[in-house]
Amino acid sequence: MKNIIILFFVSLSILSCGVFSKKSSKDRNDWIYWQKDQKLTNKDFQGIVGDCGTDIIDDTVYLEAEGCMAIWSILDIPKTWKKGVEYEKFYFAPVFNTKKSWTKSNDSIAILKIQIYFDLSELSARWARKELYRFREESHNATGASAIMYASIREKMLDMKHEMFATYFNDVFRTNNLDSLQSWVDFTDKMIEETKEFETKEIEFERLITGKSEKGYKQAKKIIGPMKN
Repeated sequence: MKNIIILFFVSLSILSCGVFSKKSSKDRNDWIYWQKDQKLTNKDFQGIVGDCGTDIIDDTVYLEAEGCMAIWSILDIPKTWKKGVEYEKFYFAPVFNTKKSWTKSNDSIAILKIQIYFDLSELSARWARKELYRFREESHNATGASAIMYASIREKMLDMKHEMFATYFNDVFRTNNLDSLQSWVDFTDKMIEETKEFETKEIEFERLITGKSEKGYKQAKKIIGPMKN
């Protein structure tokens, strides 16, 4: 039970800052979003120990770096509906807070370990986009189809991310095994390439960081709650 609580704390409190769903009041200078050709570097870790989590986990795992990250998400709907023409728009953006993330040194391995968390966040966001597009297609492109499933898919996305975070933490941080780290690097690289059709786009980050909807759209004020089995 102790390990479960600790992993839950690590995946939710230290390595994830939550889901963004309201009008933005964020300073864009504090945040970067996931981009394939922009890997994390030492300059992206501008905080101090304690800004985003501790450097000691249950007295057995000692961290050299910590990343404060999240998957921001929001749903917009057309201001006026035209059946079969106008569709709701969903946005997902894995983001990284450079002002709160910290590293004790310019340790490339420590930074790589945090990069994998960022990549796993991106893979989670891609899964959500793929599922929402799939549901729209299976619904014969019915207007509003994505909106119906948005909250459920978002919740499943976060559950999947937390599970991957916990497994990764056990495999890499608890063992401090470089072979395990390399296996995760290989896995994320492979999946990033295979799912590139659904990668995060700049327009998604802009929508979320500015809080401004695209022309002709507005934020959905009411969202259907996650559907339970």
